[in-house]
Amino acid sequence: MFRLFTYVILMFSASFANAGNFEVTARNMLPNEHLTQLVIAPTTKDRFFFRSDGRLTAAARVFAIEGNPDQLARRIGRKAVIGDGTATIDGFPGQTLPLGAAVFTMQTRANRLRIMAMIGPEIEPDSFVIGVADLSEGAEVVVPLARYDLGVNEGTNTRVLVSRGDIVVTFRRLD
Repeated sequence: MFRLFTYVILMFSASFANAGNFEVTARNMLPNEHLTQLVIAPTTKDRFFFRSDGRLTAAARVFAIEGNPDQLARRIGRKAVIGDGTATIDGFPGQTLPLGAAVFTMQTRANRLRIMAMIGPEIEPDSFVIGVADLSEGAEVVVPLARYDLGVNEGTNTRVLVSRGDIVVTFRRLD
């Protein structure tokens, strides 16, 4: 009984071991495309990003195609963080210019975070980036995001990996 109690206490404390404040930097290395606002949430909320068959949920798909994070963030709830860039493009604030960076701070209790953003439609109208940050890896965690094309404009409606590392997100612990 004592062992089980000790195990439960250790697991509970480990789940909050990375609670804290972070400076987040999203670097856009694409020379001709902008990055929309980022949606960041604990991976325990992945059901709002992905359906059981692995495809994007309707809210995540809208975000990937239109770049508006509101519907996805509303579905996730208070655990969602919307990370903003400083540029306004076509009337939409919070964007990150080509070869630019967005820097903001956030607080979380999660060890693992899902990160998603739309790539602007300058070249491909249905392209997004996504990845996972494991904050238990250290005081600074660097995450190269994977870029996907949804295949909407090609008529395939099939998600295809395009590249990795065009967008790099860094989490730096502040406390």
